[in-house]
Amino acid sequence: MERAEAEAIYDAGRERCVEVLLELAASVERLRAQTGLLEERVRRLEQRSRQSSRTGSKPPSSDPPKTRQQRRVEARAKAKELFARDAERRRRAGGQPGDKGAGRPLAGEDRVDEFVDHYPDSCPGCGHEFADDEKVPSRRPGRRQVAELPPTTVVITEHRAHRLRCPACQRKTAARFPADVAASVFGPRLQAAVVTLTARNRV
Repeated sequence: MERAEAEAIYDAGRERCVEVLLELAASVERLRAQTGLLEERVRRLEQRSRQSSRTGSKPPSSDPPKTRQQRRVEARAKAKELFARDAERRRRAGGQPGDKGAGRPLAGEDRVDEFVDHYPDSCPGCGHEFADDEKVPSRRPGRRQVAELPPTTVVITEHRAHRLRCPACQRKTAARFPADVAASVFGPRLQAAVVTLTARNRV
């Protein structure tokens, strides 16, 4: 409605103004009712589109076909959940400090392909930083072996956490294994192979 039309209705008197206002109010109510019906219809359609054989009573044959990428994403998510659940179970079932444990036995040194030595950077007692010439192998280092898949054969790397005596305060400090070494006894490529065999190949 333009200004000239509004002024003409106003000049027509009170009754005409009331009639126009009532007509406008009725039009607004009709639009509001139609909008509510459309919103309800959209909600039902969205709910119907989300339903599948897993979330409703529809048969599996009615589910839309999944793409290869969707199947890969679901398989990776399922494998990741299985690894997380297995890791949580191992943490809960872990022994107390000092227990011998029931994990994988260490392979003999003749089977180890590579040795990686780890030394502490500094003494936690006085803060002394160990120099390179002070980082000498200890007699009984902490040992942790990680098995990894190379292109043709399994390579076993033994990580040894050595202890050093601080020349300032005579306190012994043991090196800590890196986070990726302490997290699992299997390397990332071996883990990926296990995921492929279990999730994708159903082995």
